[in-house]
Amino acid sequence: MIKKVLIANRGEIACRIVKAAKKLGIKTVAIYSHADEAALHVELADEAVCLETDSEKSSLQNTYLNSQKIIDIAKQVHADAIHPGYGFLSEQAQFAQQCVSSGLIFIGPPATVIKLMGSKDAAKEVVEKIGVPVLPGYHGENQETDFLLKQAEHIGFPVLLKAAGGGGGKGMRIVSNAIEFASELAAAKRESLSSFNCDKIILEKYLSHPRHIEIQIAADEQGHVVHLFERDCSIQRRYQKVIEEAPVEDLSTSLREKLYEAAIAIAKHIAYVGVGTIECLVEADHFYFMEMNTRLQVEHPVTELITQQDLVEWQFIIANKQALPLVQTEIKRRGYAIEARLCAEDPLQQYLPSSGKISHLVWPMGVRVDAGVRQGDTVSMHYDSLLAKIIAWGETRAEAVSVLAKAIDDIEIVGITTNRELIKNLLALPDYHEAKLSTQFIPQHVESLFLTRKTDWHHVLPLASLYLLHTHRSFQNAPWSQLLGFRLNQLPESVFYFYADQALSLIVTQLSAWETPLENVQYEIKSPLFDHAVRVTALSVRIVRQASATWGVISAMLNDIFYEAKILKLENKLHIFCRGWHDVIQEKMDFLVLVQETDNACIRAPIPGTIVAILVKEGDIVNKGQPLLVMEAMKMEHTISAMQAGTVSQLRYKVRDQVEEGAEMMRIDTDGHTQDS
Repeated sequence: MIKKVLIANRGEIACRIVKAAKKLGIKTVAIYSHADEAALHVELADEAVCLETDSEKSSLQNTYLNSQKIIDIAKQVHADAIHPGYGFLSEQAQFAQQCVSSGLIFIGPPATVIKLMGSKDAAKEVVEKIGVPVLPGYHGENQETDFLLKQAEHIGFPVLLKAAGGGGGKGMRIVSNAIEFASELAAAKRESLSSFNCDKIILEKYLSHPRHIEIQIAADEQGHVVHLFERDCSIQRRYQKVIEEAPVEDLSTSLREKLYEAAIAIAKHIAYVGVGTIECLVEADHFYFMEMNTRLQVEHPVTELITQQDLVEWQFIIANKQALPLVQTEIKRRGYAIEARLCAEDPLQQYLPSSGKISHLVWPMGVRVDAGVRQGDTVSMHYDSLLAKIIAWGETRAEAVSVLAKAIDDIEIVGITTNRELIKNLLALPDYHEAKLSTQFIPQHVESLFLTRKTDWHHVLPLASLYLLHTHRSFQNAPWSQLLGFRLNQLPESVFYFYADQALSLIVTQLSAWETPLENVQYEIKSPLFDHAVRVTALSVRIVRQASATWGVISAMLNDIFYEAKILKLENKLHIFCRGWHDVIQEKMDFLVLVQETDNACIRAPIPGTIVAILVKEGDIVNKGQPLLVMEAMKMEHTISAMQAGTVSQLRYKVRDQVEEGAEMMRIDTDGHTQDS
């Protein structure tokens, strides 16, 4: 029986495994890089061991992907088993075999099965033999560009390039025509090599509007195989899932049963042992096998909520060579569950990763939150952008959507940019409520999802001014100790200045006397931004001063409309959380605002990362919007383009150089060029 497990992972999934192991009375060992020294998974585990010495160069290859070092640590701490989580080494057959050869239990399927199903081409050949339909494509060994182009033309554009050695959207590209094939293939190979240490690419016919549906299966060493129903993972961006749900509401009974039968048939045919997922594309009433994930999925919580089963606990039971906890007829489903992935990225900037310190964080109540970070943590550029999974349950799908939408509104996070507003907008779309889902859902709703929201100053400014007024007064003994705007025989006035893309001012006139507690005080607020004065009644104000920040909860009527807001002051910025939105304004003592001029000629690094490709050379003439170089950060590639037409005058870095955020990478001089194509 497993008594101590080393978790060969980090972040949210490492925390999830710790909690499941502790429930079973299993001791846990965390591993960490220098960047993760203060991480949550390190704190939660019973023991923790650093993967690198001070003299070593920090890298994935030297830390979470260093299989021999991880096995050596497991043996040093006398662990019985290694749980790989997902990502990193979880689908590396060689690592699974190394564990077994070292006398350790690998919590996952046999190495032979991982190798077979980890090769997308071999996996498709296997399932075809047992009659499971697959998409037309090329899965062979010839990786010459010209040869692959001919195969793509034979399949018919558009085609999908996929990394043969892994998943998660890395190494995947849609190619629409022969002209862009070579460049997209090169990018897919680079990303595949970086993520999976293998640059083999397979080709598939690209379906325009399929649904991505997967079946959760589990199998033990006694030969029992069961399914735990299906999940819809169609809502994706760049082939990475954003929203997942279970079960799929509108599948026909016949198609649902075919999917279950296919999943179990595949698992039995390959002698699968462990928890795994069969992923399929579904279009109309037809399905096609896509791949098998021989590990726990990121989205496993939705299955857990509808079945009331702990899949990580099942993994430990199977690894202990015990029979599955339930037979098929005993596995019941109840209600609906939906999961949203909260990631450190900016959807409005082509999902550019965000890194930095989380200075304020509040998770929502009433839902399941699987998180890998907490307030005060620093999000690193070195790892995946996933921060947490927010999972809601309801008796009906509509109820689950409503619960999740409320939970997303209640998230408060300051210090990094996230995709929270994208999720919020997505959950509000009528097509999502009607379950009109496909892998093209996000591209089809770009106009609704990616609108740049304009701040409603008519509620933000009055709420901010109330906060400042009552912050001053809450920590004074009498109204005479705060004389801002006092005028003899006239109503007391206060003037506030703010800055948020522009200078903002407002005059607050107090219309009624204030008492303690600060309730039902009336004001009139004027600003050059307002057509008319805003009449305000502060119904209740609660101010709390802490060591790191001051915050307040304000309930007020603004022109007869009720608002409730939480306002946090960090340094000289006010963060206003109200009605599910997060607005930020800067408190100013006057109108002196220094605005830095934008230098379009200077191409700066928008994030810290590594340069993986430079697409121009000094002296080249480029057009506005033309790709200049490719950076890698958070395990994904990001293309940097020219902001103006001109001539490349300076290249300051070379391929494989690491650059810091804001570093000047090259210059584009106009030289009279006016092209704007």
